[in-house]
Amino acid sequence: MRRLTSIIALSVLVSGCQNTFFGEDAAVRTAEGRRFIKTIMRGESGVNLISWNAAPIENVRLEWIGEIFAALPPSAVRQVARKGGMQGQLKFKTA
Repeated sequence: MRRLTSIIALSVLVSGCQNTFFGEDAAVRTAEGRRFIKTIMRGESGVNLISWNAAPIENVRLEWIGEIFAALPPSAVRQVARKGGMQGQLKFKTA
C-alpha cells in the first residue's frame, strides 16, 4: 500500500521576479532541471537555496519559482477525498 504524503499547492512563476521571494519558502526548478522546496536567499551570482536538513545549494540560477499557497497534511487530504474531492471547487475571495 502506498503511503499518503502531504500535498502542496502552488502557482508557478517564471523567474525574473525572484527578488520578491528572498527569505521565503518556495518550490523551485533550477536551470539544471533539479526541483526543490527551499528557502530562497540572495547569492553572489544567483540565489542560495537553504534547507534545515541539507547543506545550502549556492549560486544557482532558477528556471521557475512556485509560490506555495497551501499545504495539506495527509489527514486533510483523506478528509477531502471522503467528501468527494475539491477539483474545480477551489474559490478565492476578491477584495
